[in-house]
Amino acid sequence: MDHYNKNIWKDYIPEQARGSPHANEYHYLFNMPVMAKIDMSKEPESWIQRDLVDMVVSFTKTGVPHVQNVEWRPVSDPDDVNFLNFESSGVSIKHGLFQEPLEFWNNLRQREGFDLVDPTNSISKTDSKDEL
Repeated sequence: MDHYNKNIWKDYIPEQARGSPHANEYHYLFNMPVMAKIDMSKEPESWIQRDLVDMVVSFTKTGVPHVQNVEWRPVSDPDDVNFLNFESSGVSIKHGLFQEPLEFWNNLRQREGFDLVDPTNSISKTDSKDEL
């Protein structure tokens, strides 16, 4: 969910640090003001709330999240995970869920010998020099 209501952020938070935080969807799914009171009668909040709730209900009933005119394709490639994304302009399917952080950690693992999954398997730079 890339959409967020500007009211959830205090004025002193820089624009570059703002975005859709964890639990942002609670405002829309449960009408629960986690970070701020949001007027759900105004756009785009009203359609986001309606579509998000409809999508969850659809997924619960059928196993397929129907929303707007977006055709859901089940995940078939673990290296290119598609996902539904809610933005102020609409809902779309995007690809590569968590691809950027995954590439970062995989690159760190390959270049530096650091294994995030199993740090005991990490090699130090001196060990890697000995192997060369």
